[in-house]
Amino acid sequence: SMLSLLPAALSSRLAPAASRLAPAVRSMVVASAPPPPLLPPHLEDLREELESGEAQLFDVREPGEAAMGMLRSADLVPLSALERGLQKAQIVERYPQVDPARLTYVHCAAGIRVHPATALLQAGFERVVPLQEGYAALLQYGFEPKEEE
Repeated sequence: SMLSLLPAALSSRLAPAASRLAPAVRSMVVASAPPPPLLPPHLEDLREELESGEAQLFDVREPGEAAMGMLRSADLVPLSALERGLQKAQIVERYPQVDPARLTYVHCAAGIRVHPATALLQAGFERVVPLQEGYAALLQYGFEPKEEE
């Protein structure tokens, strides 16, 4: 706790006040953190299908964007690489867990790049679903970020 950083004499004087304040501060923090919004049905499906392994998720943003944060369940398949001819075989080589026959959801930052990415992915992946929700929105809906490497 913060108190452990203070000199002993000072912390013994502050401790009673801090313990009186703690519940009030906690309730303020709890009250101010909005609950994640209710999941729309298609995102409920996404969550369940990712958890069951029925679906996979591709992040088609660029590496510089992905470096700032990605979803735990996503594999990075940048639109620019798809546009330069990245093939199914190369994606599967990079991510051995990827299965072209599995339902494949696609997200970007704002729901725009998913459309050209979906068109390109359909050459090698059977069922590709573009998500209108971008990275930030999916985080807000409670999809977990990847841990820092």
